[in-house]
Amino acid sequence: MSKYNTLWEYVQKTEKESFQLTFEEIQKIAGIPIDHSFLKYKKELAEYGWQVGKISMKEQTVFFQRKKMIRLVRPTEAWEEQAAAFKQEFFDHGEAVINGSELLDQTNDYRAWCRSIDANTKEETVHPDWVITDTFFAVDDQRRIVGIIDLRHTLNDFLKDLGNCGYSVRPSERRKGFATEMLRQLLDVARKAGMKELHLSVEKNNEPSVKTIIQNGGVYERSFEFNGEEADIYRIVL
Repeated sequence: MSKYNTLWEYVQKTEKESFQLTFEEIQKIAGIPIDHSFLKYKKELAEYGWQVGKISMKEQTVFFQRKKMIRLVRPTEAWEEQAAAFKQEFFDHGEAVINGSELLDQTNDYRAWCRSIDANTKEETVHPDWVITDTFFAVDDQRRIVGIIDLRHTLNDFLKDLGNCGYSVRPSERRKGFATEMLRQLLDVARKAGMKELHLSVEKNNEPSVKTIIQNGGVYERSFEFNGEEADIYRIVL
C-alpha cells in the first residue's frame, strides 16, 4: 500500500474536474508531510483517473486535475480496423476472453457483430435470450481503442451472477486508470437510462478490477463460485 493512498482516495472522490491543495492540507489528509518522494509516488494517481498538475514550491500548493483521457463511443463500421487490432492484442497475450465485449472475441465478422449489438440496444429487436445492452469502445485522444465496456439494463437468470457490466482494457494500456474512468463514464449512461443501481461481479483474485469497482462506489454484497473460481458481487447505487 502506498503511503499516499489516503490522499489518492480523497482526490478520486472529489466531484470537481480540478482543484488545488496546500502542502498543509495534504499533510492533514495523508497523515504525513509532503516530501521529495511525492514526485515518485504521484504517478500512482493515474490509476484513480486523476493526475498531478503544477506543484508550486513558492506557494506550497499542488494542483490536481481529472484525466480526460478517454470517451465512450458506440462501435460502428468505421472502427473495424481498430477493433481487429484491439482484439488481436488480447489473443497475442494469451487472453481468449474479452470481458464486456458482447462476444467480439468470438466473431470473425465485425460488421455482423455491429448489427447484433445495435439490435440489442432496443426492446423491439433485442435477442430473445438476452437483455437490452449498450456496448461502447473506450477511445483515447489519439482515436485508439483502449478498452471496451457494456451496460446490461436488466439481469435475467443467466446474468444474475455476471452483473450489469463487464469491461476490458487492452494489455498494453493497463494500470493507467482507464478502467476506473470507463466505469465512471458508464455510470452516467446508466443514470440517464433511469437505472438506480448496478451489480458487478469480479473474481476475488482480480485485485485491479476490485479496486476499480470500489473506487466507483462499489460495496461488497455477496460471493459465489463461477467455473471453479471464487467471485464477488459488488453493488453501486446511482
